[in-house]
Amino acid sequence: MTVPPLLDGANVLIYTANEHFNNNGYVLFEGENKKEVITAFAVAKYDGARGYYLFSCDLQWNVIGGTLHSARFIAGS
Repeated sequence: MTVPPLLDGANVLIYTANEHFNNNGYVLFEGENKKEVITAFAVAKYDGARGYYLFSCDLQWNVIGGTLHSARFIAGS
């Protein structure tokens, strides 16, 4: 499956390979007694947002977790 251009409504900028044998950890949903394996990561940005999101994804590119990161650029470096 190819990476979609949008994840959770955010524009995908970069991503890792997404293969069934990847095991980058997991997200445990305790109330549902369910464990989702993270097979890929993607960096994405919402239109008008100041920061970037690092999304953890499953094999079908469903977002199973995400963290917001600020963007800091230093001129001349």
